[in-house]
Amino acid sequence: FIARGQVEARYQGRIVRADEVKYRTRTGLVVARGNARILNPDGTIQTADEITLDEDFSAGVAVGFSTQLEQNIRIVAASAIRRSETVTDLNRAVYTPCPICTPEGQPKSPTFSIQAERVIQDRERRIIYYRNAVVKVKDVPVLYAPVFFHADPTAKRASGFLVPDANLSGRRGFSFEQPYYWAISPYQDLTITPQLNTKVNPFLFLDYRKRFYSGQLNARLGYTYEA
Repeated sequence: FIARGQVEARYQGRIVRADEVKYRTRTGLVVARGNARILNPDGTIQTADEITLDEDFSAGVAVGFSTQLEQNIRIVAASAIRRSETVTDLNRAVYTPCPICTPEGQPKSPTFSIQAERVIQDRERRIIYYRNAVVKVKDVPVLYAPVFFHADPTAKRASGFLVPDANLSGRRGFSFEQPYYWAISPYQDLTITPQLNTKVNPFLFLDYRKRFYSGQLNARLGYTYEA
């Protein structure tokens, strides 16, 4: 069975739209081609050049894949494998929370991005894992990590790396910060932020917070070494 021309298929709150949708009755597979889009019940949108799904839209494969998550987070990949309702495996992927287009609609390099050979988004654990990741600031590589992970944008509180920060100043030179958030318990957390500089020695910042029944404790500590 083949349908062409602004086709829309629905199943349990999930919507698939494409220029062409083919349904294979023997296998139950659904193949969407041309401006293929998946609209999920949680509001996220996934697009691809071609998407192949099982009959209940819970697993499948996509080529030329991109998705937009909460907080305007974007992930683009050469291919994607949706292994289940909660796990998506991406190949040659780019993650960025920054705009990838100018106000006029022209493509541009994001201010911050993470490029990786492989990215796994685990919605059940609310974590995004990276293999052979390269962190880029204004399209300049600043950090390589064979393994890297951070909390999924849908996670309210989860341990993991936060968005890095890079800046340039006359005193410190080029500075790069990579904060790590540790959710110690439902009532306390610690943010560990190493800062690397080209003109001065590195810094280490600690930001500890704990909430009590009658108040809250905030403690900040910084450390560096000068010979």
